[in-house]
Amino acid sequence: YVDGRGPSSPNASGRVSYAPYRGVRYNDQGLSKARIAALDKARRMVTIRWKAPCTFPTWANGSGISSEAVAEDGTRSRRFTAGKIYTGVPYSMIDHSYDNKAWAGILKKGITRESMTAKFGSNPKAGTAKGIDCSYFVYQALGSAVGFDKIEYQMTTTMLNSRYYKKIKWGKIKPGDVLISPQHTMLYVGTVGDGYAIFEASSYESKCSYKVYPKEYVTSNYACYKFTGFSDQSVS
Repeated sequence: YVDGRGPSSPNASGRVSYAPYRGVRYNDQGLSKARIAALDKARRMVTIRWKAPCTFPTWANGSGISSEAVAEDGTRSRRFTAGKIYTGVPYSMIDHSYDNKAWAGILKKGITRESMTAKFGSNPKAGTAKGIDCSYFVYQALGSAVGFDKIEYQMTTTMLNSRYYKKIKWGKIKPGDVLISPQHTMLYVGTVGDGYAIFEASSYESKCSYKVYPKEYVTSNYACYKFTGFSDQSVS
């Protein structure tokens, strides 16, 4: 599960690498090729490793409180700090269409504090101008697996009543299924003890990440959906 793309370490010129993935294994469970492809895409968005070429804001909520970003060296700050290494595409609800490839491309092209600073609506403080949000994260993962002609981008509230997602019982959940609430969406990866492992774009950490949440929390706050574009045929 170590993604070998890119150099061994990122630098400020815009080159990136991919951090080792040590989460739940999902490609040995007889899943369809499309499910594995969607999970692989999500994994790349959460493991892309990059060095900040400039200091720019993390995401800020409606009250103007910025998220806390954690650098590879363990330092925490309410901004992405020049010279520090981070893992995961940054979170943004402004220009929110940057997957791992697009993020690597904009780093190579060059970003500045000004280009990465923007206000979100009436937000009293600045936030990350370019990145990806939770619904676009799921859209990118699924679309890259089955083709973007087979899925339409939708916000979370629209996803709940969409022809692209069929609600299923928790006992039928498989890696690659979509967890949706009115406020957030994420991809199910597998079970870890008494928890559910997920891939998501998180406003709380201002980035894409792999997390394990308690099952009770997930089942109490989300519904489970199968993407209708998955055939669910086992890999031959």
